[in-house]
Amino acid sequence: MQRRNQSEVSLCTSVEEWRRTFDAIKDPVLILAADLSIVKGNAASLALFNLQTSAEIIGKKCHELFAGSDHICAKCPAQESLKAREEVDQIIEHPSLGKVFQVSCVPVIEDGELAGYVHTSRDITHLRRLEQQLVQAQKMEAIATLAGGIAHDFNNILGAILGNADLLLYRLPTVDDNDVLVQSVPPTTEEIVEHVDSIKRAGLRAKGLVKQILAFSRQTVSRRQRVIITPVVKEGVKLLRSSLPSTIDIRTVISSDIGPIEADPTQIHQVLMNLATNAAQALGKDPGRITVGLQEKVVDAEDSRKHPDLIPGTYIVLTVSDTGHGIPKSMRKRIFDPFFTTRDIGEGTGMGLSVIHGIVVSHGGAIGVESEEGEGAEFSIFFPRATNDHQAEADVITNMPRGSETILFVDDEEDIVKMRGRMLEYLGYRVITARSGDEALDIFKQQENAIDLVITDQTMPKMTGLTLAEEIKNINNTLPIILCSGYSEAVTADEARQAGIRRFLAKPLDMRQLSIAIRELLPAGGD
Repeated sequence: MQRRNQSEVSLCTSVEEWRRTFDAIKDPVLILAADLSIVKGNAASLALFNLQTSAEIIGKKCHELFAGSDHICAKCPAQESLKAREEVDQIIEHPSLGKVFQVSCVPVIEDGELAGYVHTSRDITHLRRLEQQLVQAQKMEAIATLAGGIAHDFNNILGAILGNADLLLYRLPTVDDNDVLVQSVPPTTEEIVEHVDSIKRAGLRAKGLVKQILAFSRQTVSRRQRVIITPVVKEGVKLLRSSLPSTIDIRTVISSDIGPIEADPTQIHQVLMNLATNAAQALGKDPGRITVGLQEKVVDAEDSRKHPDLIPGTYIVLTVSDTGHGIPKSMRKRIFDPFFTTRDIGEGTGMGLSVIHGIVVSHGGAIGVESEEGEGAEFSIFFPRATNDHQAEADVITNMPRGSETILFVDDEEDIVKMRGRMLEYLGYRVITARSGDEALDIFKQQENAIDLVITDQTMPKMTGLTLAEEIKNINNTLPIILCSGYSEAVTADEARQAGIRRFLAKPLDMRQLSIAIRELLPAGGD
């Protein structure tokens, strides 16, 4: 009897020690049944959900607590671990909690049957925010390097626009201060076409440059998509050519038939720009050459030994090489370490290559460097090729569709209102214009039955385009609305949908793009 009592005491002691140890773990730990219901949770898990007792957590499904949903998460770590029959680690964001977790889940198999799971979640929200801040700081460092060249390119663009406009204005008849018509030698039709074409080409260059700067500098969450990165690389090289000193010769070696990868195009752009600006800094004030390459490569077992992070397969390889001073052998192993830099104090954060390394690894790729001191350096970025080819949409050239409906056009810029009004009239529409959201709303209340579509700018004093759309929706929730903005992140997609906005167009608008968007929203038969 005494021995039995001792055994019971020992058992209770073991259980209590296990419970104390379980509760001492600072990360939330859950023991789940096979159906994902919670069997046990430690003290940290109760604290995470602001619960007081274990009874409040037992029996609930893990996705009910973490995701606030009755449905299993899209990439459930438990199910993934069961498929792999081993521990699985995932980074999961749970908006319902406003947190990002590093989740580790392992299945518990007994006698060949699934008994449950051990689910551990570490809150890395703060670390993720710090990482995003470091990435953004490093982007700004690269933008600062390019700033002089960007200003130079914009001045060239403005010079082409203003110069061609002057050539047209000076040769057209004008009226002097005494209302006397001053004749001049009018330009020929060919000359007018030539000047206007030059102005439009310069405008398109400016549009492309702004798009590249915004894509590179904006702070966004990574969005992966199937993409062929050849155009991304070519756009980056254009920006580099306009930004780096003329003493640097930039060459490209881009293979044809480059396959797709699963990637965030903005991050690919960032990798290229930062490697190229590093190469430019390696060249310094001396003349030199930067070569950007892109090719498809099959990595075999021998290559895998050279790059241990790579498994055999097909990769898209981006290379950036320079003819600069090279990297000393003693430093090559440290160049990807955070805050390591060979530059003087105040000349850089030392985060560039560390951030690039993180981006590449997150894409399932690898980065390698070859360099000899005094003979330049070459960085090679390996991105896994996507399994299926991306079918690029054909660029179909069509005539601009026309119509005859009534459009309310709203913008606070006088020149934009005049120009867009004439453009829409040319396409056959009746146009009513307004120069503020308040004015547009008054017009709409008076002529609601006559207006078929509204096109509005987003950024306007007193009332934004989004607010105007919401006010119009309260009156007529079926009226199609097109929102225009010079900054695509001024309005989120959810905000636009809730306000009844059917299309979002980025400024500056292309006439054909606008004409197509209008006809897509209006019923057939407008012609």
